[in-house]
Amino acid sequence: MKLRTIICGTLLTVASAAAQPVTVPALGPRFKQTRERAEVMLGRRNGSYPAPDVNLSLFQTPVTATVTSANTEPEPEPVGSDETLLAEAFATLTKGKGGILVTPDGRAHLTVGPKTYRQGENLPVVLRTGTIDLRIARITGNSVTLTLNESEVVWRF
Repeated sequence: MKLRTIICGTLLTVASAAAQPVTVPALGPRFKQTRERAEVMLGRRNGSYPAPDVNLSLFQTPVTATVTSANTEPEPEPVGSDETLLAEAFATLTKGKGGILVTPDGRAHLTVGPKTYRQGENLPVVLRTGTIDLRIARITGNSVTLTLNESEVVWRF
């Protein structure tokens, strides 16, 4: 029992002597730089992100990103080229019913739905961007040539 009291007493005197605060040596500049970079990369990993800017596009790099003012009026959709509009109108026409009607006097007419059109007339076609008029340039026995300004397409039956 004496041995235990001696050991406990010795430990108490050593523990009271070792209770001084521990000093940590100062970190060198390289360790400070590493700690700062880690804080920049990992500092917001717990969900403390800043609110995103709604005016910035997600598909631009920060170098090319430009902030635009919020426009309250929507911009009209850009109208495509003549070829694009003609292709869209032609696709719309080919979905419906159409044909060539030859009258007894030998004249050919284009029929689209209940209406008939002669060569030289305008054929109105409703598109997403509005209504456009296609000009019927030529009607033959098995085809119709439609034009829009300088563009043309041949509809074969």
